[in-house]
Amino acid sequence: MPSAPAHAQTNPATKATELDGIVVTGSKRATPYLKSDMSVTVLNREALKEAHVTEFRDLDKLAPNVKFNVMGQLSDMFISIRGIESNPFLVNRASVYIDGIPFRELSNAVLNHVESVEILRGPQGTLYGA
Repeated sequence: MPSAPAHAQTNPATKATELDGIVVTGSKRATPYLKSDMSVTVLNREALKEAHVTEFRDLDKLAPNVKFNVMGQLSDMFISIRGIESNPFLVNRASVYIDGIPFRELSNAVLNHVESVEILRGPQGTLYGA
């Protein structure tokens, strides 16, 4: 069966769709804390020094609704924020991050070389992952 050459059909070019504008909202640390809608306590080195905060368990002097609980003979510490606590036997709902690394258990570490402490109350899973 003989074949005939085929010709490609040309379609007229379609116009690009233009959008009025796209607004992206969110907060991945670009928003200043004072303008953020999160409940945040930021304590710098000077504030820690003035309040004589030298260990994690002393942070409750400066941070409302924050408590460090000591459990067991090894003095493992667990944080409680607004009554939501971390616990070795349950799913952690309150987390501690040091230099971006999550810690499941926290010893009463000394805060001598800490630049600042940030306490975030609320859904940190949206910021750091759950």
